[in-house]
Amino acid sequence: QERGEVISKEQWYQNFAAVGFDFGPRFQNIAQAWKAIPVALGELTVGDLIKGGMGDFVFHPGILDAAGQVLDATVSAESSIPVNIGRTSAHAPLDVAKHGKLYSYARMTGRTEDDKGKKFVLGDVFMFSEEGQLLLTLAQFSCQVLDPNQGVAHVNSADDSVYDIT
Repeated sequence: QERGEVISKEQWYQNFAAVGFDFGPRFQNIAQAWKAIPVALGELTVGDLIKGGMGDFVFHPGILDAAGQVLDATVSAESSIPVNIGRTSAHAPLDVAKHGKLYSYARMTGRTEDDKGKKFVLGDVFMFSEEGQLLLTLAQFSCQVLDPNQGVAHVNSADDSVYDIT
């Protein structure tokens, strides 16, 4: 069966940089993605920055963000970033010592626009272990479509975990 368009890590983050969005190192966890609109699959890596910064997190924000970023690959030429999770269901704990590689499967369920003209991609995201165990469901997930003319400001913080769309 056709696996769709393959997008490398370099190309993935270059696409975002082209619209003015720079992910910090804790948020560059997509190794590659397969785009087959309206679905996509992403291979996620759990790097040392994540492993060393788990603290009290059940799922590190960088891993949650990467899983959600895969929803971006369900649309054509637009870029979008995760902005909202409607419902989260953890099915199994993320053992970062055990899981060096994860997979995120995203399916687009719709598109919408708010009263200010901001566009959103809606969908569901499922995170799996390398062995195929379902770890997490992010239901009613939304990503804001980035307008190439819109300003995007990266807000530096101690853990490089915050960004703002202006």
